[in-house]
Amino acid sequence: MSNLCPEKRVLGVGVDGGFAEYAVSDYRWTVKLPDNVTYDQGALTEPLACGLYAVNNLNAEAGQTAVVFGPGPIGLMMVQVLKSRGLENVLLVGTRDYRLDCGKELGADVVVNVSDTSSPHYVEDLGAAIQELNNGELADRAITATSSLDAIHTALDVTGRHATVVIFGLPGDTDVMEVPILDTILMDKTIRFSWLAPDTWEEAVQLISSGDVDMDKIISHEFPLESLVEGITKVRNREDSCTKGIIKVSA
Repeated sequence: MSNLCPEKRVLGVGVDGGFAEYAVSDYRWTVKLPDNVTYDQGALTEPLACGLYAVNNLNAEAGQTAVVFGPGPIGLMMVQVLKSRGLENVLLVGTRDYRLDCGKELGADVVVNVSDTSSPHYVEDLGAAIQELNNGELADRAITATSSLDAIHTALDVTGRHATVVIFGLPGDTDVMEVPILDTILMDKTIRFSWLAPDTWEEAVQLISSGDVDMDKIISHEFPLESLVEGITKVRNREDSCTKGIIKVSA
């Protein structure tokens, strides 16, 4: 797997330079943007490619029920990819209504707020809600697009027989995942992980070009280059209902 090669050099992962004035890339590893994909949309190809690899690891099939934990930019992209593949029910779970509302607009069949009891999307028992939606069965697939350990543990709880759970969001380096081993074995579940975006960049660009993934609704803020630090701070702190911000390098 190219994402695990110890000799591989990835800009912004093991090699600095993402904010440099110039960056050199081997032409063999570049993907041309179609004419109908804007630079704003194309700027989000990398997170989509990473999310796409995680979704591929789900091995989800048309007609199934899947739960996406974390309505951040990549979680919102995952919802759209899953719907484009014909899943019957895609649930989006999070703690911020403005992002859940965006997910609903982008195709999530059900959005669930698991934190705010005053939210119209609040659900106390996620597993029961899934069973009501899925003919009495728990979810077939779940993916965690968040660093929350609670989300990881909940994903294991609300998935059913022969389910697959993909851990995508990066937890802290001292976090420990607790797995109900006997239950996981008896239900023949699969737990997978996802790292980087091997062999998914071209498909990611095509998903944007085809309209299957709408980036324009995910981009909530734009910042000029002069406001780079302000923009990063606002995105990091989730200020002003910020979902995804982009930096406009030139006017």
